[in-house]
Amino acid sequence: MNPSKGVGLLIVLFSLFLLLISVEAQEKKGKVGEKTLKTDKSFGFTASRAPIDITSDTVEADQKTNTVTFKGNVVTKKEDTTLYANTLTIT
Repeated sequence: MNPSKGVGLLIVLFSLFLLLISVEAQEKKGKVGEKTLKTDKSFGFTASRAPIDITSDTVEADQKTNTVTFKGNVVTKKEDTTLYANTLTIT
Protein backbone atom coordinates (compact mmCIF):
# COMPACT_ATOMS: atom_id res chain seq x y z
CA MET A 1 0.00 0.00 0.00
CA ASN A 2 1.24 3.45 -0.84
CA PRO A 3 2.22 5.28 2.40
CA SER A 4 0.20 8.35 1.44
CA LYS A 5 -2.90 6.20 0.92
CA GLY A 6 -2.33 4.64 4.36
CA VAL A 7 -2.17 8.05 6.01
CA GLY A 8 -5.29 9.15 4.16
CA LEU A 9 -7.12 6.00 5.27
CA LEU A 10 -6.01 6.61 8.85
CA ILE A 11 -7.35 10.16 8.75
CA VAL A 12 -10.68 9.00 7.32
CA LEU A 13 -11.04 6.21 9.93
CA PHE A 14 -10.17 8.54 12.79
CA SER A 15 -12.61 11.19 11.53
CA LEU A 16 -15.40 8.61 11.33
CA PHE A 17 -14.55 7.42 14.83
CA LEU A 18 -14.74 10.98 16.20
CA LEU A 19 -18.08 11.46 14.45
CA LEU A 20 -19.39 8.27 16.07
CA ILE A 21 -18.24 9.44 19.50
CA SER A 22 -19.88 12.83 18.97
CA VAL A 23 -23.22 11.26 18.04
CA GLU A 24 -23.13 8.91 21.04
CA ALA A 25 -22.25 11.79 23.38
CA GLN A 26 -25.19 13.82 22.13
CA GLU A 27 -27.53 10.86 22.67
CA LYS A 28 -26.30 10.38 26.25
CA LYS A 29 -26.52 14.09 27.03
CA GLY A 30 -30.26 13.87 27.64
CA LYS A 31 -29.98 11.13 30.30
CA VAL A 32 -30.51 12.27 33.91
CA GLY A 33 -28.15 11.21 36.69
CA GLU A 34 -25.40 9.96 34.42
CA LYS A 35 -21.83 10.83 35.37
CA THR A 36 -19.91 12.83 32.78
CA LEU A 37 -16.19 12.99 32.14
CA LYS A 38 -14.69 16.45 32.50
CA THR A 39 -12.00 16.72 29.83
CA ASP A 40 -10.86 20.24 30.64
CA LYS A 41 -8.21 19.03 33.13
CA SER A 42 -7.21 15.64 31.65
CA PHE A 43 -3.49 15.53 30.89
CA GLY A 44 -3.55 19.08 29.61
CA PHE A 45 -6.04 18.34 26.84
CA THR A 46 -8.87 20.84 26.93
CA ALA A 47 -12.43 20.63 25.72
CA SER A 48 -11.67 22.99 22.84
CA ARG A 49 -12.63 22.08 19.28
CA ALA A 50 -9.00 22.23 18.11
CA PRO A 51 -7.86 19.20 16.06
CA ILE A 52 -5.92 16.36 17.66
CA ASP A 53 -3.02 15.01 15.56
CA ILE A 54 -2.04 11.39 16.29
CA THR A 55 0.88 9.57 14.69
CA SER A 56 1.92 5.97 15.32
CA ASP A 57 3.55 2.98 13.67
CA THR A 58 0.25 1.06 13.39
CA VAL A 59 -3.44 1.63 13.99
CA GLU A 60 -6.26 -0.87 14.58
CA ALA A 61 -10.01 -0.16 14.64
CA ASP A 62 -12.56 -2.48 16.23
CA GLN A 63 -16.19 -1.68 15.44
CA LYS A 64 -17.55 -4.30 17.86
CA THR A 65 -15.96 -2.58 20.87
CA ASN A 66 -15.93 0.93 19.33
CA THR A 67 -12.20 1.35 19.93
CA VAL A 68 -9.24 2.56 17.92
CA THR A 69 -5.78 1.49 19.12
CA PHE A 70 -2.60 3.26 18.06
CA LYS A 71 0.58 1.22 18.67
CA GLY A 72 4.29 2.01 18.52
CA ASN A 73 5.85 5.45 18.94
CA VAL A 74 2.51 7.19 19.52
CA VAL A 75 2.66 10.99 19.52
CA THR A 76 -0.55 12.91 20.21
CA LYS A 77 -0.62 16.70 19.79
CA LYS A 78 -3.34 19.22 20.50
CA GLU A 79 -2.54 22.91 20.43
CA ASP A 80 0.56 23.26 22.67
CA THR A 81 0.20 19.90 24.49
CA THR A 82 2.02 16.71 23.42
CA LEU A 83 1.47 13.18 24.76
CA TYR A 84 3.96 10.36 24.08
CA ALA A 85 3.01 6.69 24.54
CA ASN A 86 3.73 3.16 23.33
CA THR A 87 0.01 2.41 23.02
CA LEU A 88 -3.07 4.67 22.93
CA THR A 89 -6.59 3.23 22.96
CA ILE A 90 -9.54 5.49 22.25
CA THR A 91 -13.03 4.32 23.18
